[in-house]
Amino acid sequence: SGSSSGGFAYFNTGSTGSTFVNCVISGNKSLGRNGVYKPTGATRFVNCSIVGNVSGDLGGIAILFAGDSIAMDNSIIWGNAATSGGNDVHVNSGTASANYSLFDPAQSPGSISGSNNLNSDPLFTDVNGTDNVYGTEDDDLTLQSSSPAIDQASASVANYSAQDLLGQARYGNADMGALEFLPPPAGTIAINA
Repeated sequence: SGSSSGGFAYFNTGSTGSTFVNCVISGNKSLGRNGVYKPTGATRFVNCSIVGNVSGDLGGIAILFAGDSIAMDNSIIWGNAATSGGNDVHVNSGTASANYSLFDPAQSPGSISGSNNLNSDPLFTDVNGTDNVYGTEDDDLTLQSSSPAIDQASASVANYSAQDLLGQARYGNADMGALEFLPPPAGTIAINA
């Protein structure tokens, strides 16, 4: 988006809150603040992958002011950028929390409360595809088999879905992000007698 604020969504007066479940938000751009969305009220992300978004000013994802809040559960926030600071969430005077999520706290000025979080590379298969452009059809945000996000989410968070973005069942301990890791099927052994 070329708008001055909110590359993906702009929540204005009258918005009391939004919830996003099982979504990939990637490759959005704002010329001003808020590379992903301009918040108003409470926003929740559950099992989302938010990567490669850019803000021309503050908040690669969003900048929070009084009355704004963001909650990130079972989500992966990685590789976002902001020209003036706050590559992920810029907590100015709002509140932010993350539980069972993977993000780098050094990329978010201000305080983000929560627990059971990780802060290492999520090891996506090919986050920006062969064209090296975030948010295009050739991106592959599935997790590699060695990803730290595998089996680290919680089924007890509000708005949890037992299926991932592609409708695949989440099994065992669910994975962080929008896409559940599925190991390759076992090989077949043929025995000739």
